[in-house]
Amino acid sequence: MTSRDFMMRDPIPFEMLKKIYDQLNKRDASNFTDLNLLYLQLGNEAYLRGDKTLGFEAYQHISGDQLLNSFQYKNFNFVNTYSLELTALAVAHLSADNHFDEAYNLINVFKKKSIALRYMAMQRSF
Repeated sequence: MTSRDFMMRDPIPFEMLKKIYDQLNKRDASNFTDLNLLYLQLGNEAYLRGDKTLGFEAYQHISGDQLLNSFQYKNFNFVNTYSLELTALAVAHLSADNHFDEAYNLINVFKKKSIALRYMAMQRSF
């Protein structure tokens, strides 16, 4: 079983996500904690509801330096595929909305990580 819905059946309502987003932005909370999962979730929900402005705004807040933190969490020893799914949806939404530079920035996070891992592997082989 690898369901992301193993324990949680009811998603956070969109209005609640928006209120959390608004309040945390007022307090510049992204300077103190990683809010990428919130931005990914809100951006996806906004695009699904047709609110491209809010979706794009939420996606613009994503910190590429912290994005990979979202993949370190495990649920009952299941790999966190939901973060990857939300990131892929963000790339899809941004690309469909002609925001290719922003979509590439999300993809580039993985490219940079891959290059760093290859470099470390090469250093260990010597």
